[in-house]
Amino acid sequence: LLIDSLPVPDVVMGAFDEKTDELISDLMIDSLSMFETQGVRFTVIPCNTAHRQIETLRGATRCEILDMVEMVVDRVAADAHVSVGLLSTRATIQSGLYETLFGARGAKVLLPTDETIDALGRLILRIIGGGDVSDSQEILQCAITELTVEQGATAVVIGCTDLSIVLDELLDNPVIYDSTEVCAENTAAKLWNISR
Repeated sequence: LLIDSLPVPDVVMGAFDEKTDELISDLMIDSLSMFETQGVRFTVIPCNTAHRQIETLRGATRCEILDMVEMVVDRVAADAHVSVGLLSTRATIQSGLYETLFGARGAKVLLPTDETIDALGRLILRIIGGGDVSDSQEILQCAITELTVEQGATAVVIGCTDLSIVLDELLDNPVIYDSTEVCAENTAAKLWNISR
């Protein structure tokens, strides 16, 4: 098991442009090259936003790259949800990754207001920076209520691995699909199948 944590620029608030995309792709391709030289058979990118470049990365390596976003969409679709809320970074929302994959399965993605997206972005930055996150449950619960009660979502995807850190008791909510948890379960199953 190899882990590489990359020093990516701040993309939480949607500061993505062609130059940023290229920089992140280059960093990840370098990491994948290192993995290849070590004989890695597959890799996982535990960041929803980084999946913006998944096709570019797949074209640059022989390593299989598991698709975290696809794993989540498969899990939610298997439970027959057709109206799905998404809590993530603005960059993930702008990428349309979830909308495309859910749309292909006949489901609609519901998004929080811009104000809520900004509040989530500020929370994510505090999580990353080790700041005060004592209001995290309130922010997440308000966002979940906005999507479920106000917009009618029957499921809510936590589409940011940083938000997973502060889910706490919200994980018990049956409408919550935590992308980190789904990715970890799928990765463990893949490892189990390889080791048998």
